[in-house]
Amino acid sequence: MNYLNFSEVAETDNLRSKYIFENVFRREVIDTNRSNSYSAIPKQLIQYWDDTIIPDDVKKVMDTWTKSGMPKIVYNRDSAKKFISDNFSDEFAKAYEKCIHPAMRSDYFRLCYLYKKGGLYVDVDDKFNNVRLNSLFENNNLKVHPLCYDLSTDQMVRINDFYHFSGVNPNYIYYVNNDPILAPAKHPLIELALNRATYNLLDECTDLKDIQSIAGPGNFSASVVQYFLNRKNTGSPLDFEIIMNWDDISNPQWNLKYRKDQRNWRKWLGDIM
Repeated sequence: MNYLNFSEVAETDNLRSKYIFENVFRREVIDTNRSNSYSAIPKQLIQYWDDTIIPDDVKKVMDTWTKSGMPKIVYNRDSAKKFISDNFSDEFAKAYEKCIHPAMRSDYFRLCYLYKKGGLYVDVDDKFNNVRLNSLFENNNLKVHPLCYDLSTDQMVRINDFYHFSGVNPNYIYYVNNDPILAPAKHPLIELALNRATYNLLDECTDLKDIQSIAGPGNFSASVVQYFLNRKNTGSPLDFEIIMNWDDISNPQWNLKYRKDQRNWRKWLGDIM
């Protein structure tokens, strides 16, 4: 695998955040191309829970998605490993084996699955609000959820409170979440994020404890910026959309038991799990 030469903008935290707000968020509607050659996005829901036995409180949240009417498949540590081994080279299988926390395996697996097959990936702590999803499948563009974190309050910022402002707030970190991801198979941005995550995992210099940067939202945000820069430099239309109403579609559930122990990567002490 060749090393991906990411730009200074994509790899510098404050520059990446500023670029995401001013370009990915602010220009998304103007620049998006609604006609492309990708195959239709499969109406398939994909989720991941590391163990074969799913806790009752987590399963209750996952089961809310049955109301969506979409078929759902849930992968675990072993079935995800088999999927990657069956569909990718040994390099990717080795990268998955390097994932040392359930959240990291989930981050990496979703990129593998979506690149190979496409569909809608949703984290297991996202509760479905029983609304129509037809608009998400109107075209074949990649679709993701914008996020913003306020350093001054140590809290997330609602979309409507940051998306429509004309300027960058210096206290905000703007990024692109890797949950949800709605994608056609073989989308080049997913490929870029997957290759970057694979490089991170196989690089001996990588701090594997930095979960969000390796294969999670940090990796995805850097990949988004690099992808946008490449499309801009070549004059190519964008094939990427922001899901503005995801908060109406789904809400994260913060009171799940696993969030109180090391299965929550934010509370993880760094031991291999």
